[in-house]
Amino acid sequence: MAKSDFEEEIIPEDNIIIIEDDIEPTPSEEPTPEPTEEPEPTEEPKEQKTITYKEKTVTIPKSTVAEANSSEDAEKDKKTGGEQVSQEKAEEMFENVGQKSMGIDVSAHQGNINWREVKNSGVDFAMIRVGFRGQTEGKIYEDKYFKTNIKSAIANGIKVGIYFYSTAINEEEALEEAGWVVNKIAPYNITYPVVYDFEDFGRYRCTGVGGNEATKNALTFLNYVKSKGYEPMMYANKNDITRKMSRSSFSCKFWLAHYTENTDYKGSFNMWQYTSNGHVPGISGRVDMNIAYFNYGKVAEAKHTHNYNTLVGKENPATCTKTRKQNI
Repeated sequence: MAKSDFEEEIIPEDNIIIIEDDIEPTPSEEPTPEPTEEPEPTEEPKEQKTITYKEKTVTIPKSTVAEANSSEDAEKDKKTGGEQVSQEKAEEMFENVGQKSMGIDVSAHQGNINWREVKNSGVDFAMIRVGFRGQTEGKIYEDKYFKTNIKSAIANGIKVGIYFYSTAINEEEALEEAGWVVNKIAPYNITYPVVYDFEDFGRYRCTGVGGNEATKNALTFLNYVKSKGYEPMMYANKNDITRKMSRSSFSCKFWLAHYTENTDYKGSFNMWQYTSNGHVPGISGRVDMNIAYFNYGKVAEAKHTHNYNTLVGKENPATCTKTRKQNI
């Protein structure tokens, strides 16, 4: 898709991110004990009931916590793939990459996580699902393990980012989602980006959502998030970003999902989800594993992520296609 008519909404960011094949982790079967230490975040503010942004006014829905394995959770049907990778193997795969940080992304599908063990394994960051929009009725749900995950990850020294799994069918719904996310994450130290994740082309309530509409929805979400002080990032798999949307429409960071040892994606991206078959101590079952071609020197304060200039070293925005002890 060529640059769109809504290009003026593109986030004026230097960083770009691309996403590839989406993967869904399986729920853990054996709960692991939670670490004893938990942070005390600031008191959760009263949720803003309505927001107005760029001449759109929407009502923010009240929080509802989803049941584990909810039938409304479209992410549970996500494709899985990639080779089996341990955290130790991941470090070896990307040994000679310069600026980087190693991470995972988690949701209720991982069940109870022992975050102390995760930290000790060498994980630098975790992208934590805050919630999702239901696949049929369109209601917004909080991830069952969101608060437990974010508190325990931060308490154990793991930097966190956020993702929201969207099934928005128009810009108004995307704005609802963005406002809901900002309200929900306000008490916590969000160091890594806040991510818009849309994958349901031709499925469920999104059967009529094409690439043009999905791009406009994503830009609405990402620009609102940025206006509230968070660094935005777009997530997509290789097929969706090349066949349904266009990388050039997003000037923010891009998180590519492509389950392979050597991605052949030609666009630029800043984070790569390279397998859904990861194995990390502290997590029962498999987990998505990621490499970010950037990192941060300190934890961000609550209510906003880092100023973009506080990156440690120089970020490498080039296409990253090589792994396994190969220089990038």
